[in-house]
Amino acid sequence: SFAGVWAHHSQKGKGWLGVATRGAGTIATVFEGSPAMEAGLYPEDELVALDGLKVDANALLSRIEDRK
Repeated sequence: SFAGVWAHHSQKGKGWLGVATRGAGTIATVFEGSPAMEAGLYPEDELVALDGLKVDANALLSRIEDRK
């Protein structure tokens, strides 16, 4: 099971990274064709910042949703 952030949204207009995380920001899954895959992120990578700002799992979802 996953703990933390599902950074995946099916609604158009919201930011979408295309990963599922577990714990404090470790990538569990990178979805095929997602911006995360295009950026070269892989399962077991740890997300520590987005756009140069430090993030934890909660802040990551908030920052992604703010991006349209």
